[in-house]
Amino acid sequence: MMKERPIVSVVIPVFNASNYLSKCLESVLIQNITNYEIILIDDGSTDNSGHICDYYSNRYENVRTFHISNHGVSYARNFGLSNAKGKYLHFVDSDDILDSCMYEELVNIITYCEYDIIITGARYHNEIFKTVEEFHSKEIYDIKKHDYIKFFLLDIDEQDKGWAMNVIWNKWIKNEMVKKHDLSFCDNICPGEDFIFVIDSLKNAQSLFVSNKVYYNYFVRNNLSLLRKFYGNILEMRPLIYKKYIDLYDFFGILDICKNRIDLIEGKNFLKSLFSILNTNCKLTLKKKYVFVKRIIKSSHFKYVYLYLKDKNDISSKIFYILLKTNNTIIAFILIYAYNVRIKVMNKRNKKCL
Repeated sequence: MMKERPIVSVVIPVFNASNYLSKCLESVLIQNITNYEIILIDDGSTDNSGHICDYYSNRYENVRTFHISNHGVSYARNFGLSNAKGKYLHFVDSDDILDSCMYEELVNIITYCEYDIIITGARYHNEIFKTVEEFHSKEIYDIKKHDYIKFFLLDIDEQDKGWAMNVIWNKWIKNEMVKKHDLSFCDNICPGEDFIFVIDSLKNAQSLFVSNKVYYNYFVRNNLSLLRKFYGNILEMRPLIYKKYIDLYDFFGILDICKNRIDLIEGKNFLKSLFSILNTNCKLTLKKKYVFVKRIIKSSHFKYVYLYLKDKNDISSKIFYILLKTNNTIIAFILIYAYNVRIKVMNKRNKKCL
């Protein structure tokens, strides 16, 4: 039994991750600190994941396993959050890996000041194209006043938004702040649940530390990537996420400065959502795909796509913009499938170059 309160609760939702889970857990267990807990939530796995969770919880006293019926990652994280005893929360994906020095270095930071949020960089491993990219802040931000968080937000560009705001797993967040403000993951939003949780955390944080170092290894795998999924609720989801983004910058009094940048980012993301009908798990018939595209391009939110395409300088985007502005569903439908052919050709070329 641990006598002291854990420094950090590592919350790991698990669903059919038996091929990767042990490596993930070993990377957490070799961290060079002693006082931390690991909470495993087996979210109704049908493979060997549940047995792996039990093995580690039986072997290590700081590992706890909970078996629940399948409700999705947000529900599992909230379940883990409600059972977390640590000063900080770290939400880890079950197929990712931590650098061995991560926790020791973050503990050194909170020894100096117990920040409400700590953000680090991330290393993206794309197992499809065998590439590795690092994303991190160019500067160190040591912010001890709530109002000064706006200076970090002002510096976030489109590329930075990914590691800074879109994901939860490269962050330590103070448990007390989360409980005080009743923060939780939205279990009816996917993808985007991480983004909303981070937004709500930033609005309530009184202090923030942003490291320029990389500790977290995120894996994009052929069978697990969110990029290969179809989400039929995007017309409801994207405006909600956009409003959260707008509200955050308005909350800190910097919306006027950043509104155009936010609109362009939303246009890019909404356009990606439109292409999701091409993803492998989209089971809509051709007729239903047509209706789906029609709903999207006729929606008021589609104006951000026009802003995004109009702002780009390449010829293909300009042509795309002109054709889409006809507001013709048949033309949009043809453009989407033409785009898909182009992407497949590029992917084949990339694979040949590997």
